[in-house]
Amino acid sequence: QVSMLSIALSAALILPIGVFPYMTFWDKTSTDLFHLYPPSAMVDGARLLLSFAMLLTFPMPFFSCRELLVLLLPKSWWVETGSEESKGTSATPLIPDQLSTIQGGLPSEEVGSSLPSPMLAGVYHILLTVILWGTTVVLALSAPSLGDVLNLVGCATGTMISFILPGLFAFQLEGFSWTAFWLLVVGGTVGIMGTYFSFLHLFHPTRQS
Repeated sequence: QVSMLSIALSAALILPIGVFPYMTFWDKTSTDLFHLYPPSAMVDGARLLLSFAMLLTFPMPFFSCRELLVLLLPKSWWVETGSEESKGTSATPLIPDQLSTIQGGLPSEEVGSSLPSPMLAGVYHILLTVILWGTTVVLALSAPSLGDVLNLVGCATGTMISFILPGLFAFQLEGFSWTAFWLLVVGGTVGIMGTYFSFLHLFHPTRQS
């Protein structure tokens, strides 16, 4: 119920933002809605609120991406973390075999609290953070339009999450089915073609017709 309420509330707030400007400007609607309206205090306030929302949203995927990159780096760069019982043991990623104590479908708190979590040493931690942050800033400044970036991300990852991964999971868990097959075919086709044309539009904007 919480998920459904959150999705419904988000849709109720976001849909009018896209529907009403399109109904007002029709074919003249651009990807940046702020360019459609004359400068005013309300438009400036909306820009400020959008910047504030981006400021609060960016740390979440940034932290997740950095933690995943930590798992790919050499273990010699890691330092020990966790509870006192885990001192003296090497820091390793959490794997399903370590979470063997299951109660009611959830791992035991004692098991989770005693396991070390991978973390980089101070110098490597700062270096990875600066490199990752600098890369995202450079890419953001180099992109000609936020809409082009959203097109690329949606085609490359949206189809993966919505079509390809569910199809692969269905094959793995239930075996062959036509539903999973068509999910892979449609999602793969749309994802490949959409990603290709999004790349062309992003790096060669002069080809836009």
